[in-house]
Amino acid sequence: MAARVFGIALETSGSHPGYDGVFQTGPLAGKTVNIKTYSRHESVLDISPHPADYYLVLTGPPGQARILPWVIDSVFLFDRKQLVAVLTTRGIKIGVATSVRKSDWETARIFPSGPFSPFPLTQRQTALLGLFAAGN
Repeated sequence: MAARVFGIALETSGSHPGYDGVFQTGPLAGKTVNIKTYSRHESVLDISPHPADYYLVLTGPPGQARILPWVIDSVFLFDRKQLVAVLTTRGIKIGVATSVRKSDWETARIFPSGPFSPFPLTQRQTALLGLFAAGN
């Protein structure tokens, strides 16, 4: 789904170290991307020791869950080098469940888009992501 919405050519192996694919169009063409999906947005991110240029994170609603439906409430795009540099400066341990500040998540938000969205979406991309919202 992310490959179709964001124009990503996926790697042939699902276990490719570091990234899942490469952006094919737009300002990120040629950049590698690691796609993450989380049923809930709990402010943690699995940061792999294998580098990718970007993390594309699709999450459900915030908070703990008793039921884990697969819906897309938010989408975030993190520049991996920039994020790791910020976290390292703060003394945050990088790994499987890296704690990321709410302000960092909001800066990286691309859906629903905000005034400072790092990657403006087309109307088509917004409509496609909306199909996966809760209640659809």
